[in-house]
Amino acid sequence: MSISTTIGLATQRLLEPVEGMHRAISSRWFDALEPVARPVRLIHNGIARAVYGSIRLGGTAAGHGLAGQFRPPSHTVDEIRAVANGLWGDDLGRHEVGLAIPMTVRDVITGIPPHNPGARPSGEHLVVLVHGLFETERIWHATETRPGLIEYLEEVPGLTTVSIRYNTGLPIAANGSRLASLITDLASARTVPPQSITLVGHSMGGLVVRNACTIARRESRDWMNANVDVITIGAPHRGSPIEKLVNTLTWGLGFARETRPLADFLKTRSAGVKAMRFGEYDPGPADPDALFPRGTAPPLPEGVNHYFIAGSVTKDPSHPIGKLLGDLVVRSASANAGDLNPTMGMTIGGLKHVELVHDAHVISHIRDIVTASHDA
Repeated sequence: MSISTTIGLATQRLLEPVEGMHRAISSRWFDALEPVARPVRLIHNGIARAVYGSIRLGGTAAGHGLAGQFRPPSHTVDEIRAVANGLWGDDLGRHEVGLAIPMTVRDVITGIPPHNPGARPSGEHLVVLVHGLFETERIWHATETRPGLIEYLEEVPGLTTVSIRYNTGLPIAANGSRLASLITDLASARTVPPQSITLVGHSMGGLVVRNACTIARRESRDWMNANVDVITIGAPHRGSPIEKLVNTLTWGLGFARETRPLADFLKTRSAGVKAMRFGEYDPGPADPDALFPRGTAPPLPEGVNHYFIAGSVTKDPSHPIGKLLGDLVVRSASANAGDLNPTMGMTIGGLKHVELVHDAHVISHIRDIVTASHDA
């Protein structure tokens, strides 16, 4: 992917609402003062076009300059690409080939796609790690100050751990279908089919793995015959309150001419982001930008053990503020979705959304689930 193209595209996307609002506000005054203000209007519009055009060129030039500073594999480029895919991933294909991230297996150590994912030693238990919105598979790795799930799982004998990178801007159902197919390929490439499979998803990744199991069950995929566990960490099973707020804000901004460009900009957010408003609800054919869409919550797929992990910013998860704010991104009631009757649901106090992935207690809990499933 060209970093220069990505930064140029981001500059264009971010500049459009500013320019649109500027034009709408100035037009209201110029219209009221016509024809006296016509000469001033012509000069103003000419200067505005020059300024905004210069900013666009500056964004492209900055992108070209930064492109020379990074050499693959670059964590910074990967992070920029992940954010761009999260924001506009369902629309990137028409801008330049290679901008959109394909769903691929990443090497758990280097992060580079292995030449043949099925060629590595195959344990009896397959663990698939799926990151969340705007993230990459590096979310599962340890940092200088925090432990990582991958390092813990690599120590367990008999496990084959794979991490997935994918375009988080695509609809959750589309990524669920791709993941179901990818797991089919992973299982069939092994000398001996896995006895058990654990799918671990953070945030949006939790919805993707749950959707993959639903699709695999419906299509009678062979890997569903194994002992399958699903572990979701901070997944908005009942929808993201942030996306619900953005949707309401977009609807409100569309009323005034001056703020309509900002509403139009917000509407360009990806299908993946918009799907976070629904969680695992199925809005049917409803407009994803509709204010009050109706939907139904599908049941958990049968024959799968579901473990839901939620976070709370308060030490006491039962505190009213903790219940209201959850992990600051997902409410604990949504992450646990208790009315779905998961195999186990738990809320850990004192943790924010991303901190859940690196919490030693969460990692230990996941490792216990994986080990128990492997030993069963």
